[in-house]
Amino acid sequence: MSDSVPKASAAATAACGVYLLVALADARVVAIEEARFLGGVVNDPAFRGFDTRELAGEYNRLLALLRDDWKAAEAEILNAASSVKSDETAVSAIKVAARQAIVADQLIKPQEELVLARIAGALGLAADEL
Repeated sequence: MSDSVPKASAAATAACGVYLLVALADARVVAIEEARFLGGVVNDPAFRGFDTRELAGEYNRLLALLRDDWKAAEAEILNAASSVKSDETAVSAIKVAARQAIVADQLIKPQEELVLARIAGALGLAADEL
């Protein structure tokens, strides 16, 4: 990342990243999942305090990183989620992102359930609270 591009907030990294972790848990992001995040999820009231350009930029950065180095990207995303777990606004956005990633392709797969459990753990929540 160049010095002229500001680093995304931990909340933006967590919200975008959680969506992508769940969406990519089945090893692919279908067009409907990408469209749902960039065109819909970011318009949810939980995202009111976020800059949409920051979210779009972070979404694209994390998507590329996940495709290049899943473990490093997942660690960055889960660390970001853990760092904002006391921020109710951020946690609300993360929950919306996770839920919307599941319903985007209208299926919940075992791999997605495993990812959701790791996300919930990073937030200090039980999986069913996500």
